Amino acid sequence: ATYYIVPDIRIKGCQNTPLNENRIHEQRPPHEVPAAGQTLSSYVFTESCISEDERKTVRGLVQKFSESCPTKVFTLTQDDRLVIDLDKCTYCNECKDFANDEMSNYGGGELKDFVSIKEKDLGGRREFIFTVETTGAQSPEQIVMLGFDVVVQKLAKTRSELIKLRATH
Repeated sequence: ATYYIVPDIRIKGCQNTPLNENRIHEQRPPHEVPAAGQTLSSYVFTESCISEDERKTVRGLVQKFSESCPTKVFTLTQDDRLVIDLDKCTYCNECKDFANDEMSNYGGGELKDFVSIKEKDLGGRREFIFTVETTGAQSPEQIVMLGFDVVVQKLAKTRSELIKLRATH
């Protein structure tokens, strides 16, 4: 069993919109299906560029930014949008370091703080993905329920031991 806390990755100047079945085929070839945690930035990074040279510079910076991530969280599309695969983020901050070191000097600092990464917060609770792999002898659901049964038994035993301890003192 493994789990990870879902990251909240924000790209400066854009809204991250979840990919859904209706938009997958518009943005990606039909054979590519996004992972559960993929979002697509709705901002085209080169649309405000004045010249072709500036467009190439910005695209090159964003491409290097996406390549700076060792787990390949970011993919730059042909139309200069970023696909963000949240499932791959390990909170290493390599992309954030690259953005702060390499991108913050571009255009008078307009790409400063290009990316922010934090744990997704749902009003004081964190969102996480819990994965259970099995050998096939039992389903993941059965294994989780058996695990809960063991925890309940251990808590009941601890409770009875505490009651005994309190009675002797």
